[in-house]
Amino acid sequence: FVFLFVFDCLSFVERKNPLAAVRAFRQAFAPDARALLVLKVGHPEADPEALAALRVAAPDPRIVLLEDAMTRSEVDSLIEACDAYVSLHRSEGFGLTLAEAMLAGKPVIATNWSGNTDFMTAENSFPVDAEIVTLTRDIGPYGAGSRWAEPDVEHAARLMRQVYERPDDVARRVERAQLTLAEGFSPAAVARRLRELVDGGVALPA
Repeated sequence: FVFLFVFDCLSFVERKNPLAAVRAFRQAFAPDARALLVLKVGHPEADPEALAALRVAAPDPRIVLLEDAMTRSEVDSLIEACDAYVSLHRSEGFGLTLAEAMLAGKPVIATNWSGNTDFMTAENSFPVDAEIVTLTRDIGPYGAGSRWAEPDVEHAARLMRQVYERPDDVARRVERAQLTLAEGFSPAAVARRLRELVDGGVALPA
């Protein structure tokens, strides 16, 4: 059973928080469990220190780091090949890979915070509890005093076990996820929303 997380070091590793996914996976599954965590890393040369720390934290044959560059179609195939997608991010924009995994029929486990909450609910996915914390130092463009989420690793581990053990519940949520995205986030749905905004007199950004 393959869990997947795709992230890019140019998007700041501390924000993407792959170490939390590693900790949750190792907490959820004993060494003899038939489970695998795959971490697809984009632009690893952008943050070699963070990648070195990740390798140290994951000396486990069940945790696979893919660092070679991939084409768009290869990443799509990777998402299609996994059994579940996990993202224990601290903040997110839209959450494109999460939406792509949901559209591909994969259960998604992700931090219940930031842009992905526009389409992720407890009915169509597996939101992870999180505490909102204040940064005490600058991290890239995120200045001290900013806020982001600290996902609950124990809760994430329980959800990973749930996805692994309860396929009936997974199937129900996956079906709902695909419906949510088709109804609210397809090109036609977005076009309708934009027309509504324009007709309502909302000025759209140039």
